[in-house]
Amino acid sequence: MFLKVFYAAFIIVNSHRKGLATNCYSCDALDKHLPMSSCYFINNTTNTATCPSQCLFFQYIVPAEEYTYYDTDLKENTTVRGNVAHTVRSCAPTNINDTCVVNSTAAVVRQCVVCDTDLCNGSSKEVPAISALLIIAIIQIIALLS
Repeated sequence: MFLKVFYAAFIIVNSHRKGLATNCYSCDALDKHLPMSSCYFINNTTNTATCPSQCLFFQYIVPAEEYTYYDTDLKENTTVRGNVAHTVRSCAPTNINDTCVVNSTAAVVRQCVVCDTDLCNGSSKEVPAISALLIIAIIQIIALLS
């Protein structure tokens, strides 16, 4: 009986973790049907029109931007200057340059990432794990019959 309950709990937790996971792929990876297990940024010459119509992320780099440095204890230490990458979410970008340039100082990096969870509206392509609920119901029926 204990093992049946343990397996049921394991299935619930595992399916919940899968539902929370967000996997991101580049358009390039999707087009080539590559394994889609992690994030890949595509190069800055790729036309964003070729990206699937999901939430796109555009990244730009501001050279010599001031940012605060934190030490290993997460205490504010000092302010330094360096290249800082920013990521902008845009569900329907009309002009990449308008989206990404800040104060006309940013070096625009035209990269896009496509996620299986649409971070623009919170929806997900993943179907909720109804199968996990069915398995739990079957386990409970078996437990009652035994």
